[in-house]
Amino acid sequence: MKKYFLILACLAMAGIFTACCSKNEVTGAPKGLNIKEARSASLEWLGKLDKNWYVQSYDELAAYSKERITSAQWQADMATYRKPLGSVESRKEIYAFYEPEFPNAPKSEYMVIQYGTLFSAAPKSVVVEAITLMKQEDGSWKVSGYFMK
Repeated sequence: MKKYFLILACLAMAGIFTACCSKNEVTGAPKGLNIKEARSASLEWLGKLDKNWYVQSYDELAAYSKERITSAQWQADMATYRKPLGSVESRKEIYAFYEPEFPNAPKSEYMVIQYGTLFSAAPKSVVVEAITLMKQEDGSWKVSGYFMK
């Protein structure tokens, strides 16, 4: 019975992820915004975390974020909170939105992308990873925030 329930729960979650992401839209995004670049930047950066490359992931944060946390603290936080989850089994975008600005943050454009991620050490729990990207002066997107729930 438990196995049957688990299978149904997994199918339901898969349906929710597919429904949320099938439109490939970003809430609030202006026409002409290159969403693919932001998504690509977030996945490339997450790939570094997936490989436990914490120094490299820190080096690629937006300058604004590096002013608020040291490399040593970043590495310690990732080793404490991220590494115990194990390797990524699957990751699917579940929601994305655009903000032309954030309060108490530098003037820029922002995208927040949330992923539902299954990790090997927590296979029955979907971890929501929220990535905040900040548009740089050269037009590229850099991660300015990372949160797991």
